[in-house]
Amino acid sequence: MSVAEEIHFAGAFRAALTQVIAALPDEQRELVVLPWDHPGRTRWDSGPRERSLGMRWSAIAPTARPLIEMVLSLLHSPNGHQRMWAIRSLESILGRLEGGRPHRDPDRYWIQIFGDPSHGPSTFRFEGHHLSVNATVIDDRVRATPLFRATNPARVPDDDPRAGWRVLDREEDCARTAIAALPATQRQRAWINAPLAGDTQTGVAESLLPTALAPQGISLLELPLAATAAIHAAVDAWLDHLTPVLAADLRQRNRGRGGWFAWQGDARGAFAWRCVEGDLLIDVNQAQNAGNHIHAVVRECGQDWASS
Repeated sequence: MSVAEEIHFAGAFRAALTQVIAALPDEQRELVVLPWDHPGRTRWDSGPRERSLGMRWSAIAPTARPLIEMVLSLLHSPNGHQRMWAIRSLESILGRLEGGRPHRDPDRYWIQIFGDPSHGPSTFRFEGHHLSVNATVIDDRVRATPLFRATNPARVPDDDPRAGWRVLDREEDCARTAIAALPATQRQRAWINAPLAGDTQTGVAESLLPTALAPQGISLLELPLAATAAIHAAVDAWLDHLTPVLAADLRQRNRGRGGWFAWQGDARGAFAWRCVEGDLLIDVNQAQNAGNHIHAVVRECGQDWASS
């Protein structure tokens, strides 16, 4: 991202957030807008739990909702925006599969804004079950990590009207293509022979240092060009959830700086994979429900929340 692009995007993001705040009734503004130094600013979550901060989407004033949609559209590509709302819609399917549990609700998501975007640093958060969007602006710098996405079911079962629907189809298919693209000896080195966990390795850590994860699997510098390209395609499937300017910025600042790729599990069934390049981390787990439940997070170690 050029300096001019960075300044322009930061200004647009600040303006969009300021419009949201102005559209909120006073009593809602007091709940949604929190101090910049509030300890909850970096305490993101991806579970179905009730949030104690901010306001639930369904309770937000109708005058503010379209403006929040504009903020989300600004941060996401059309593909990422569509996937975000599709993840929410899966809550109704999951609720049916679980026998009608009331907390499976596509409107059970929360809005939080920390700081005053009109003249200082600010963080915007939209999150709930299987979704956490976090974007921070400091000066003219915007960072949109941590970014969490998940689907359950990853493939909608046959007894549903949307049978076979895979919200994160590209993301899953590119990962399987990546491990298959490694030559046999290098694939063996990338493979980690350990039981699969039920979540991403980094969970919902508030911040990650570049040294948070020891190198695993195989170095990217040891791979042939075709294998590296396949891994980059798997990484890009997640980066492309973000608006092109933010995705390109993450690639520009991290690609080619060296790193590693690791795989656990079955190339056709349940699996997990992680890739670090520069400070960029993609951490994916598709182990729950016999591989029919995806958790994934995009982090930039040392740069989440626009820190540096």
